[in-house]
Amino acid sequence: MRQFESEHPGVRVEVTVLPFGAARNRLRTSLRTDNGPDLARAEIAWVPELASERLIVPLDTHVNLAEHIPAARSVVSFEGQTWGFPQGVDCLVLYYNRTHLRQIGAQPPTTVDALIDTGQKLTRDKAGRHRGEAGYDPDSIVRHAMFIKGDGYYFLPFFWAFGGETFVGDAHEVRVDSRASVKAARQFAELVRVFDLAPRRVDFARDYAEELSAFGQGRVSMIVQGPWAAAEILRGPAFEDGANLGVAPVPRGMDGGGGSPSGGHAFVVSARSARNPLAVQLGAFLASADSQKLLALDNHILPTRIAVYDDPSVRSAPLLLEFRAALDESHPRALFPGMAQMFDALTPAVQRLLRGESDAETLLGAVAKEWKEITP
Repeated sequence: MRQFESEHPGVRVEVTVLPFGAARNRLRTSLRTDNGPDLARAEIAWVPELASERLIVPLDTHVNLAEHIPAARSVVSFEGQTWGFPQGVDCLVLYYNRTHLRQIGAQPPTTVDALIDTGQKLTRDKAGRHRGEAGYDPDSIVRHAMFIKGDGYYFLPFFWAFGGETFVGDAHEVRVDSRASVKAARQFAELVRVFDLAPRRVDFARDYAEELSAFGQGRVSMIVQGPWAAAEILRGPAFEDGANLGVAPVPRGMDGGGGSPSGGHAFVVSARSARNPLAVQLGAFLASADSQKLLALDNHILPTRIAVYDDPSVRSAPLLLEFRAALDESHPRALFPGMAQMFDALTPAVQRLLRGESDAETLLGAVAKEWKEITP
């Protein structure tokens, strides 16, 4: 921001940082007022909603999508127009502890069947025994293979890999309660409740912090997380030697189906500030090649600009290269105005499923009913 201010004498940029979980609703509320932000960083799911409500303005004349990688273009595109300056793209990946996998002679699993097989060997009780050994005590586990968050977004890679469906086409048909989807949800729950791959007792209100702590301390061997978590993970004692942290695409189904949901962020300009050239200039500055390079090297955020990937310092950053390889295998998401509300129904259902509080058919049936209210 200091560079932008120095290039624009007399201009002061005020920044408001919001917790991600509350940011969408607070942003929508503030954009409806005269005191809302001129510029905001919006997640991919928010863009169609903000655009359809005319809270932001199209930026077709300011953004050349040909300068950005294909995965970034969908972040800002809706109804044939461009609604933001692409800033970063991401997808969920499988982080793994190289030492743990080396100890059992395993490679990072590429399928959910391999995940179950490898995971059962990684989960150990206090005597060091795994599930396939005599005397294994599931009540005295000291290291789990995984940590599974009770969150709808993190559920999707497993759900898709096991054959589950969300929508057909552009969300015109809800399929989350299909027979295949119910079966997939049951198999997902079995990772915890049958195979002991992940802890059963989790405080879902703080599971993000708990997950990173457990993985960073070596109490779990693998997690599914995004590039945004890399910096914090590397501060954990298990990864004091950064070379011990491995990154791979999330495991797929045996038929190759599945993959991570692709995501990303962009800077959007409020409708109130449509005629304010400084808002557009700031958005362009924050999404510039120099800004993206800085965030890529400091925070492991994947750039959207093609040119940034040609920079020698980016080409030589192992984690960025592994994130990009995973992104190339990611799963596109349906884009529609109600997209941001998908997880309002799915996340509580996933949590109840993991707790064993209800069956998959009932839970997904309720999700489908709510999704039919928000789809086109």
